[in-house]
Amino acid sequence: MSRTCSFLSGILIGFARLFFYKSVEKVGALFTSSFSPSAPIISVLLAVIILSERPWIGLFMGLACIVVGSIIIEASMHKGSIKGSRTSWMTLPILYAFTAGFNDVLRKQALLVLNQPLFGTTIAYTSTLLLYTILILLTNNMAQITKIENFKYFWKSGLAIAIGQLSSFCALSIGEVVKVAPLIYTEPLFVFMLSKIINVRSEKVSWKPVLDASTILLGILFLSIY
Repeated sequence: MSRTCSFLSGILIGFARLFFYKSVEKVGALFTSSFSPSAPIISVLLAVIILSERPWIGLFMGLACIVVGSIIIEASMHKGSIKGSRTSWMTLPILYAFTAGFNDVLRKQALLVLNQPLFGTTIAYTSTLLLYTILILLTNNMAQITKIENFKYFWKSGLAIAIGQLSSFCALSIGEVVKVAPLIYTEPLFVFMLSKIINVRSEKVSWKPVLDASTILLGILFLSIY
């Protein structure tokens, strides 16, 4: 049971990252990372239903803030700045939120059976590697993907993601999904700060996405108060 949940978790991780990276490419890092905190909605609801974790008043207040923040972002992105040809790509961050949220519950389910975060992370990433290998073979991009010079662009982010994933497994091993999951998705603030420092030339950074992200982060704060 633990291996199966960890394996399926890795598959979801793989799809979630694909949705995330494609969303960053098509709609930008700020919008994607501002919307991604809506993943705790899925995590929390499934944790209450599947894992019988207990909701509290802060949970509902937090979910309300997250929904409002997501609506604000969605509305702002559909104004004149978004062309019709790009509208369909707006589903990518939504797909990311669903797969990432469900993944949290699967990881917790695996840890309830066998509380070994490192083992769970290993199984999960093995299945992710299997998924990506199949997708690469199907797209006939093996020659391009395996070029040594291409690794220098992704190995650092891959290492950071792996460390983050192991950390989240460890956090879920000692805490409930309804308490841990909201804290996992606090990345908008960090993405904004790093965008100001690193990505300022390739992506226009304004304060409005931060305001929207702050609304969602306020929801995460409510979710964290038990």
